[in-house]
Amino acid sequence: MSPLETLCQIIVQGRGVPSAFLVDNPDCAFLLNNGYLRKAGIVASFFCEECIAPHEAEVTYDDGQYGYFCPDFGFVPLSESDIEFIVPDISSLVDRLADAFRCKRRKSSPIFGETWRIGSVVTDVADITLMFHPQLNGIDDLNVLNDALRREVRSSHQVVVTAGGRFDIENGVAVPVLELAEIDLSTGGVVSISDLKTILGIPIARSGGRPNQFGRRLIGIIDSRRTAGEAFEGVNEEAMAVLSSFKLKHPSDPPPSLSSAKRYVLKVRGGS
Repeated sequence: MSPLETLCQIIVQGRGVPSAFLVDNPDCAFLLNNGYLRKAGIVASFFCEECIAPHEAEVTYDDGQYGYFCPDFGFVPLSESDIEFIVPDISSLVDRLADAFRCKRRKSSPIFGETWRIGSVVTDVADITLMFHPQLNGIDDLNVLNDALRREVRSSHQVVVTAGGRFDIENGVAVPVLELAEIDLSTGGVVSISDLKTILGIPIARSGGRPNQFGRRLIGIIDSRRTAGEAFEGVNEEAMAVLSSFKLKHPSDPPPSLSSAKRYVLKVRGGS
């Protein structure tokens, strides 16, 4: 699992994770050190699962010890790492996404509720508005998103980035961030791995220039792997396998970049 996948799981979960989780999860430590997670302090309540009737209990501090009262067990002590929670820093993620896609007209706060405008991406064909909404896993989530979007100036092309869930929306599409970007482990920044025009199905403006020298060969390899049932489910893993096949088939040619391989994997999978 990648740090971005871990971050998405925490965002979708909604409550954050206790700081004790850092001990056994290096992804969480990486995300905290790079500003994608932040410490939110001590929680006000704790869910007791020890007794016959699990219940929510108020966290108290008594005689130098944090804990809560349980009708079955009395005062149950807790370590600070159990009740100090770490939560996603959505503003940091939105800012990194804006950098990755070179957005104009950014906004540093939510437009409404949990919906953010990342910014506007200028392309040779059309401007694309890039948004963020935590998750779209049901009609209620979609209604909340649509309510927020109605407060924005109408855009002809928009992509809503989510931590989980996908929907077609008016004038655009909502897609998981894992299909659009990844976190660079060496810098901690976000890098794009997909073309937004491809995601939206916007026709490419032909300028008469030379076509991508790798496209036809990459697509051939990707199709061949899918037909043979060899394709990996993960985009990153499949792109690396496609690159390895390319190098074996064309040892004398310079290979394409990993981001190009990922872009064509997504394209062949039905992005456009």
